[in-house]
Amino acid sequence: MILTIIALTIAIPAAIFLLIKIIKSLIRREFGVDILALLAIVATLLAHEYLASIIIVIMMLTGEILERYAGKRAKRELTKLIDDTPKHVHPADGSDDILAAKVKSGTNLLIKTGELILLDGTLVSASATLDTAQVTGESLPRELVTGDKVISGSLNTGAPITVKTTASLKNSQFSQLAAAVQSIESHPARFVRLADRYAIPFTIVSLLIAGIAWAISGDFTRFAAVLVLASPCPLILSAPIAFISGMSQAFGQGILVKNGSNLEKLSNVRSIALDKTGTLSSGKLTVSAVTSFSSRYSKTKIIDIAAELERGSTHPLANAITEYHKDLHQHNADDDNFKTQEHTGLGIAASRGRQKFILGSLTYMRERRIPLRGQKAASAIYLASNKKLIGRIDFHDTLRAHSSLVIRDLKQLELKNIALVTGDNQAAAEEVAAELGIKTVFANQLPTDKVQTVKNLKPKPTLYVGDGMNDAPVLAAADVGIAMGAFGSPLAIESAGIVIMTDNISKIPLAIRIARATRHVATRSVLLGIGACIALMLVAAFGFIPVVIGALLQEAIDALSITSALAGKKVK
Repeated sequence: MILTIIALTIAIPAAIFLLIKIIKSLIRREFGVDILALLAIVATLLAHEYLASIIIVIMMLTGEILERYAGKRAKRELTKLIDDTPKHVHPADGSDDILAAKVKSGTNLLIKTGELILLDGTLVSASATLDTAQVTGESLPRELVTGDKVISGSLNTGAPITVKTTASLKNSQFSQLAAAVQSIESHPARFVRLADRYAIPFTIVSLLIAGIAWAISGDFTRFAAVLVLASPCPLILSAPIAFISGMSQAFGQGILVKNGSNLEKLSNVRSIALDKTGTLSSGKLTVSAVTSFSSRYSKTKIIDIAAELERGSTHPLANAITEYHKDLHQHNADDDNFKTQEHTGLGIAASRGRQKFILGSLTYMRERRIPLRGQKAASAIYLASNKKLIGRIDFHDTLRAHSSLVIRDLKQLELKNIALVTGDNQAAAEEVAAELGIKTVFANQLPTDKVQTVKNLKPKPTLYVGDGMNDAPVLAAADVGIAMGAFGSPLAIESAGIVIMTDNISKIPLAIRIARATRHVATRSVLLGIGACIALMLVAAFGFIPVVIGALLQEAIDALSITSALAGKKVK
């Protein structure tokens, strides 16, 4: 009597819950393992096998709890990566810091060196040097002058500046991208889980065996015995446990998978699109070439003068020049008695005796009326002496140490399409693609362009890997999104289904290998459980297995499936 009350108290609400869930799924034209669970509960109740009803409900809830536990653990680890996001700003009048969310349009803010700009605005200061890689994907810094537009999400890499806000936090670029991500995530692509793929054939086979046994024997007990053995526990438990085990293995390798579905999706990817700046490249600029336009100045002399003029400058290109000079001579630039005046974000004017030098961008050269001799390279700075152009220094974004090996590994994993998708210019994108052996290149991509490009990439499913704020919408829209979490944008980290928690991109092919190995284990476990169930169902159909013994044997099958799911091979 007590067992009956417990069974009815537990099983009936579970059956109603499943029925509502199944109706919603059928409206979406989806058929999953929930139907098999409902049939098993109803059949055991009708056969008065209340212990079996309780066991099925417990197994169903256990699978749900395990998946939710894994997801919550991933969420806890994820918050550690994004807790440091700045939330306060500095008023330019020197008053106390205030929440960015409370700042109104038209407010002057102080942006210190190295700080992230949280709100859109216009530049009040004379000039500024901003790293916009997180927003636009450009590897070279942007040089701004008074009145130029400042995009939220940019990093101030020059001297402290004053920015007048033109939008609230809610209406700034960062928040608009966040809204786009939420919109995409509310309409996810349909995905059929591994367990659900076997639900229809297993259900049909189970009902056929049970129905034939009942029809031939006329004994409802045989029908009940078969359906008890047809419990969907191998489907409900073994696949989730296998993927949770895979998530645990991935986490041990510095790869945070937010839920089992993401790992299962990753195991099926056929195409991959990779961001350039901050993902394949380091985002650190280096000198790529030095050109002399004067017989009086060798290439070495050009770099010597430039290094001397850049001493003490905080500009990113200054660091690249001084590093190049140090590698060339194994020492820092000497004090050559130059008198210098830096025009932040534009260039440097210097003099030594009667000699006058100017080092800076194309814009700076034009302002100083230096004849440019047809020069157009924006990814360079120029050196002039006494109003004549004498040299040019070109820069490029250096590849990460493991980028070539990663592309090689991805090709060995037999991905059918490897594409470079970046907001950087065409020339910079093609240079990186050629060096890495990537044939498909999409450059000058805005965030909305990236979403459409990745959606159109074939064959499906598609993986996208990025790290910038501008990557957030496409990370959410792709079949699977992987964010580089060590130095990535918090919005990108939130949008991706998988996060590489270190700055090592070799984890990308490793994540795919772990996902594929996990899928193999899950498939093996599901098929092992189904095979054992069908074999015992056939025996039960002939009346050789009583219902109670069938319930005990079903638990043995569950144990076998779970043991198989936990016996995954370590992937390195």
